[in-house]
Amino acid sequence: MLVRVLLVSLLIAVVAFFTFPYWASCNMKYEACLAICDVRHFNADIDKAACKGGCTSKKIACLTKQVLEPSPPEK
Repeated sequence: MLVRVLLVSLLIAVVAFFTFPYWASCNMKYEACLAICDVRHFNADIDKAACKGGCTSKKIACLTKQVLEPSPPEK
């Protein structure tokens, strides 16, 4: 029984990880990007700054896309 619960939990985590870009908010994606930059460029300050700059530009693009999307018609 415990193994089944662990396998289902693992499956849910994997699905959430791979679908993250589709359901996450711009801020959540931005925070994840910053965390990845901190891990990936642990001792390289210039590379970390460049990576975080890329995160910022992705966040701006995401927010712009949200603003430009047409809103659904009101009922």
